[in-house]
Formats: sequence, structure tokens, C-alpha cells
Amino acid sequence: MDNRTKPSASQKVTRPELYWLLGAIIAGSIFRLAFPERMAVEHFDEGVYASNFWFGAENDYSYPARFLYAPPLLPAAIEWTMILASLVGLRPSGVVPLIPSLVTGIAMVPSAWWICRRWFGPTAGLVTAWLIALSDFHASYSRAALTDVPVCLFILWAVYFTGKAFASVDSAGGSSPWSGKGRTQPARWSPPWREIMLAGGLTGLSWWTKYNGWLPLAIGLTGGVIWQIALPQSERQVRRTLICWLLIALTAMIAWSPVLWGLQKQGGYAKVATNHRQYIVGTNGWIRSAQSQADIVRMYDNPLSALFSHERLITGHLRDPAQKSHSRSLLEMLSLLLHPVGTLALSVAVCSIGVLKSRFQDSKLPASFALAWLVGMSFSTPFYHPYPRLILPWLCSVWIGPGMVFEFCSRKARQDEESNSVPGIPAAMCVAALLAIATFRQLSGSGFAWADRTDLQSTSSEIAKAVRAVNDREGFPADEAIIYVMGEPALVFGLKSEGILAVGPVQDLGFANQTPQRPTFVAVPSRTSSVPADVRSVLESARFSLQTSVSHQQSHLVLLDDLHPDPGPDPGPGLPLTEWKLYRLNK
Repeated sequence: MDNRTKPSASQKVTRPELYWLLGAIIAGSIFRLAFPERMAVEHFDEGVYASNFWFGAENDYSYPARFLYAPPLLPAAIEWTMILASLVGLRPSGVVPLIPSLVTGIAMVPSAWWICRRWFGPTAGLVTAWLIALSDFHASYSRAALTDVPVCLFILWAVYFTGKAFASVDSAGGSSPWSGKGRTQPARWSPPWREIMLAGGLTGLSWWTKYNGWLPLAIGLTGGVIWQIALPQSERQVRRTLICWLLIALTAMIAWSPVLWGLQKQGGYAKVATNHRQYIVGTNGWIRSAQSQADIVRMYDNPLSALFSHERLITGHLRDPAQKSHSRSLLEMLSLLLHPVGTLALSVAVCSIGVLKSRFQDSKLPASFALAWLVGMSFSTPFYHPYPRLILPWLCSVWIGPGMVFEFCSRKARQDEESNSVPGIPAAMCVAALLAIATFRQLSGSGFAWADRTDLQSTSSEIAKAVRAVNDREGFPADEAIIYVMGEPALVFGLKSEGILAVGPVQDLGFANQTPQRPTFVAVPSRTSSVPADVRSVLESARFSLQTSVSHQQSHLVLLDDLHPDPGPDPGPGLPLTEWKLYRLNK
């Protein structure tokens, strides 16, 4: 076998390669862990996931209707993190609920290196690892208590072990990028149970984390079809490949079945599906959704993103929801072409070459998976409302493409087994440029990862202070108050973290018909979309009295989560503020 087709997995890890990897891990860790005092629970879903700790048996130890938003794995991980933090004397708030996402976000860097190295080669592994390490998008969501970063890690490993299982069906024998150095395919084939169990189990973990966690099954099935079509007729093993996939799917279903069983007491998975259907935009909204998602990624991850105003994009969408796009400068149009559209086109092209060209025989299977992942997510993601966090699984596949480019180009220059164990000069220059740009963005404040997300936590402190002042004035114990919060689980979490435990979400004011036995309050936001008109009319009646108003600035992560909220009046220049009003139920 010549060097051109030698399986990349057989190349040993050299010391220079480890130095490059260590640099990526350190850079990724700094981007995700710096300024922990700026991290806090702020997003709507963060409040839901992080609140298990604060609810008892009467609420099934979780935020009410938590099952509609996510399966139980991440909320349970956050809960146990908060419990352990409390046992060692740490306050279970601030950065503590974000630890599971931070850990999985950092783990994504060496995981991508290992997997892409096994798939394509050392250069591909290192380039992909550095792209993820320096991604403002990935770092920003690693610093949030959301499901998207953990599920991407599980998806990546599930796809990898699915590929290892498929590699066992190669009837031609020989080594493969998954089989390991010196291993050959047996003459008599039997299902690779270890790989099947790992692929199915990791898909199950992905499914336990997010309801679209079945994505590895779709990627595996589509990638397997592409791979079998790309193989010569004499090498195709369609039946064996299908058997492997069915066994992986069965294992994943068994792993996920406890979640499905637990949903029965909540009305079954149909209730979850009904809730999700309201966010599907269909074919009519596909172009607009794709454009919004491209705009969002352009803001986070491209070389020119520090040179134009991010606020212009956000406020443009806030002020005119019917407008398809705000006017763009030539610089903004160029940045849109650089990323993600340009990177996507490059990734699809190089994956297609890897599938079709016979001289990349050792990379046909992983290239088939990468192509299925790229094209499938590019087509399906815009069918959903353009929540930025939904882009992450798609972005993970886009990051693979540049690594493949540098790897395939470097194969022509390979002289010995270790000559491709570190990035060549072009790849090293690209990594250095990305590091310089990413560092400049964060230090200059034009990046997002280090943005302050603690304003809602400060709002919680202000509201708690106002409530305690009423209690002190009327002779009630400091924390003996009931607070109902409308439309914001993160505020529920914040108030409970302040020591006021009788806090819960509310959708109507039915409790107002009863005579309060202790001070009772309701907190409502200024957004008219969160509070019905009839509720506002009751709050403004003599039954309630306004106690205080507190304004806070939402971070970009929250504002971009819904490009078309109802901000009320024109917010004027800059980003809009959210005002919280605290009403008291009169005796």
C-alpha cells in the first residue's frame, strides 16, 4: 500500500502533534472558562433545565412541564452539580449550573481531533479541533446551561462508532480508518457488537439530552447509503450494512425507552410533538429561516465579524419582523460569503470528492458520513424557527470540511509516515490568523463568548430586596412571601437562588380571587407577547398595587433566540431593555 492511500488511523501520534492538540485544548478552555463571574442562568430554557434543584415532590422534582422542553439528562446533570456544589459550601447559582455544558464544550475539542484524525488524518484532526476551540458560537453556548453543546458531543461520538460498525462489513478486507493499526477484516463476518452497543448507547444518550438526539441514526442511514453507492459493485455489502444500522437503532431505542415510558404519565410523546410542531415554519418560511441562521453565524464566526455592528442586525429584525432582510453593506455581504455559505460550499465539495475519488479509498466511509451530515442538516434545519442554538449540529459538520481540505492537499506532499503529523505551513498560518482574530474579538468586546449574562441575576436580587422590604415593614419573616412569575423560568430560578423558595411560574391570575394570608406578589415583563391583555387589565386594577420596576439588558444570546419578539414601542438606538414590574396582591 502506498503512502497516498495508507489509512490515516495507522499513523502514530507524534510529540509535535500533541503540542498542537494541547494548544487547542488550552485555547478552547480559556475561551469557555474566562470571566466566570459573567456567567449566570439567563435564557428561558436555562431556567427550566436548572430548576430541578428547587422543586420538590409536588412538582415531580422538576420545573412544571419540563418534559416539553427537553428530556431529563441535562436537567439531572445540572441538579447533581448543584447538589455537589452545595455540599462543599458553594452557592448553587452563577456558574455552577453551567458546569455540564462547560465540560462537554471543552471535551468537544479533543473529541473532534481524535475522530477527524481517525477519519481523515492528523492535519484534519488538528484543524477541526482548532476551529471548534476558537469558535465564538460554540464557546458562547458552552457558557450556557442549554442542551445543544452536550448533544453535539454525543452525536459526534455516536456517528463515529456507527462508522466503526459499518467498517466491519468491508468484504474486501484490509485496514480502514476505524479498524486500528494492523487489524484486518475477518473472512467470516459477524455483527461488531461492541461498536453497535457503543453507537446505540451514545445515540441513546444524545436522545436523552435533546428530542432530536436521534440524528445519528439519520446520519448513519444516509451516510451508509452514500457509501454503498460509492463503492465498486464487487465490494458492496448492503445487507450487512443494513443489519448493523438496524441493530444500532434497536439499541438506541432500548436506551431511550425509559424516557418514552416516563412521558406516558404526561400524555405521551404526542404531547411533546404537538408542542414542537408550532415551531415548524414549513416550505414557506424556509428561505427566511435559512437567511436568519446565516446572519447569526456570520455574526459569530467569520474573519470580518468584528468590523460591523451586531446591534444593527438585531434591532433591524426587532423593528420590522415583516422585512425579509435589512440593507447590508458590501463588507457585510462579503462576510456572509466567507462564512457560513463559503465554508459550507467548500465542505460539500471536498466531502463529495472524498466520496467519489478512488485515491481517497480509505476516506470514502467517513466522507460519506460527513456529506450526509452536511447536506441533511443544511436542508432540514431551516424548516424550524431560526433559533440560533439549532445551528450547532449543522455547524459541527461544516467544521469538518476545512480540515479535510488541508489533509487531502497535504497527502500529495507526504514523504514519510510522520510528515503529515502536524499542520503544514498554510494550515498553521490559518490557525494563527484565527487565533489572533478570535482573541482580538473577545478582548475588544466585539465577541460574544465573554459577554456579561448576569443582568437578570441582578434583577432577581433587586426584586428579592423589594419583597423583603415589604415583609420587614409588615412584620413578616424575611423570606415568607409568595412570588408568581409570568413568562420567565430564569427569573424563577434567580429568585429561588436568592432564598425566596415560594416562587413559581403562573399563566393566569386565578389566585387573585383568594384573600392572601401572607404577602403575595406577581412579576410580569414589559413584553406584551408574554402577558395577555386581560391579565394586564387585572394587574392595573385596584386588586393589585405596583411595588417596583426593574429594567435589565438581555444578552445577545437571549435576544438572538427570537429574532421577531414583540418589543412594544420602537426601542430606539441600541438594544431594547426588558422591564420587570412587581405587583402585590392587596388584602
